[in-house]
Amino acid sequence: MGAAALVEALAQMEAGTLPETDQDHERATYAPKLDRKTARLDWTRSAAELDRWIRGCDPWPAAWTTLNGDPVQLFSPVVPERSGGEDAASAAPGTVVRADPRRGLRVATGDGPLEIGEVKPAGSSRMDAAAWIAGRGVAAGDRFV
Repeated sequence: MGAAALVEALAQMEAGTLPETDQDHERATYAPKLDRKTARLDWTRSAAELDRWIRGCDPWPAAWTTLNGDPVQLFSPVVPERSGGEDAASAAPGTVVRADPRRGLRVATGDGPLEIGEVKPAGSSRMDAAAWIAGRGVAAGDRFV
């Protein structure tokens, strides 16, 4: 749909029939430049907000958090449709509620669970969360801060 709209807009622009509309400065907002400091995750936010934040920071500056004092970058989030048995609702935000090499990494947020597909621990390359779990990088009950 987006490609078709772009082709139509370019055709209208070339023909000189594309309507011009001034920006409504009363409704305009300012978006500050992203940097490493602003890419740090706040686990009290909702799973949907964190999902969008992590995706928006990929590949740079890469959303990050700490585990046992070490920085960890997180990628490929998924907001699950249902909890899957783990009690993410009662866990403190940032708590790992599932760390299973077969079922993946699930973390409690301000309003429910968030699954993380890829991680980049300090001093390592980006990897599947399952590989990190299998290598004992994280366990259920650990907490991202």
